[in-house]
Amino acid sequence: MNGKRYILITFLTIFFFLLLNSSLAGKRFNIDDPHAKYGGLTLIQTDRGSGLGGFFEWSINTSNRIGINASLLMIKGKYDYPIIIPYDPYNPSYGYSYYEKSDKKRLSLLPVYINYKRVLFTDAIANNFRPFLNISFGPVIAFDPPNVPDFVERWKKMTTAYTFGGRIGTGVDFLYGPGTIITLYFGYDYIHFLRKIDASKNYEMPEGYEVPKDHDGLKDYSGLILKIGFGKKY
Repeated sequence: MNGKRYILITFLTIFFFLLLNSSLAGKRFNIDDPHAKYGGLTLIQTDRGSGLGGFFEWSINTSNRIGINASLLMIKGKYDYPIIIPYDPYNPSYGYSYYEKSDKKRLSLLPVYINYKRVLFTDAIANNFRPFLNISFGPVIAFDPPNVPDFVERWKKMTTAYTFGGRIGTGVDFLYGPGTIITLYFGYDYIHFLRKIDASKNYEMPEGYEVPKDHDGLKDYSGLILKIGFGKKY
């Protein structure tokens, strides 16, 4: 099952579960508080990786909120393959060995976005959930260590790249109890760098292995995104 289909099925499953649970709840809480603030953590799954984030939102009125969110995304590769490395990097004459990489990518992305949320149907739905539309934008930092097995060397030789990204999507807020909010969000992340990052072209591939398409790095890390947020109402 490819990443996009997995994300869509997961989103729909969780959405219908939360919707059913909210509809069956007997007590209604004030989800349309025009002065509320919300903050919490988010679990993130994209078709390029996964991560963890946090958010904080301020209500302008019952239908409009502004906020900030940040997340750390661990980007995964699409290909598994071994690379050839020397037994002793300072004396290659000792010979070489295969280093099996279950995932060639070690790239991490840190988007920090300002977001606007438009809450829908505030006067039409009586239950404890509200659908919304959302748009976000802001800087993105990429942390790109070399693809080598030694952690200290990766840390010392890590490079960074910067760009601006954006996100657009839709979701549902569910209010459980007087102060607990669960958010389900599905959207598209646009992240495009000016140069290729996370290249592995300095490593020799064993004979018989096809060179991956992104072996020399990528500029575009855009894709679908699913977020599940767990927050508190202030």
